[in-house]
Amino acid sequence: MSTGPSRPILRSENTILLASILLYVLLSNVPPYGRYFLYPFELLATWFHEMSHGFMAWALGGRFVELKLFPDTSGVAMNAMPKGVLKETAVASAGYLGSSLAGSILIVLSRKARAARPVVGLLALSLGLSAAFFVRNLFGLAAVLAWALLLAVFCVRFSSRVASFVLNLLAGMVSLNALADIRNLYSANLVVDGKPYGLSDAQAVAHLLYLPSWFWATVWLAVSVLLFLIATWLFRVKPALE
Repeated sequence: MSTGPSRPILRSENTILLASILLYVLLSNVPPYGRYFLYPFELLATWFHEMSHGFMAWALGGRFVELKLFPDTSGVAMNAMPKGVLKETAVASAGYLGSSLAGSILIVLSRKARAARPVVGLLALSLGLSAAFFVRNLFGLAAVLAWALLLAVFCVRFSSRVASFVLNLLAGMVSLNALADIRNLYSANLVVDGKPYGLSDAQAVAHLLYLPSWFWATVWLAVSVLLFLIATWLFRVKPALE
């Protein structure tokens, strides 16, 4: 007895997401030209990273003061930190884990084309509000507002199918940028705007909890890989079961 037409596992959304992942891997290994294409997505991943620090501080009773992005794709979030070792650890951990979680959420939300325009619009609004309330340097304002305007145009002026393409591309790029950024924690020094800048997030947690920075970098990398695998499973397998 037939139960109706089966849904194909390989949908156009699958193809776009897979293509964006392969494109990232290819371009990241073709310096310097591949970097030119990836550069805007690296800035967006940094925005997710710094916003995650800020909102974790706010959620735990501190204050999100300001955010800065720099041309070398580094960034910094200035927070009035909540008191307590565990709270400070959560704020320091939120950057890499938050950007990985954001990329994974984008992957899951990009499963359906009809949801793409609201998600793209919400992301544009979030970028615009962050520029108004938190971003405090000229380059950061230009980068964040450029992304906000671009995504707003895709939300308002183009079809759901085009918005779906954009969302799938963003999902793949942000997720892989978040994973790639964690590798930087294995280097000795944190560099912001081309200059040495205090402790890295992993070094800050190591200072609080005593285990070495490479241990925390490895934990964050493992969690981020797990989030990515779960998100891609939900993206690829769940629609076939609906």
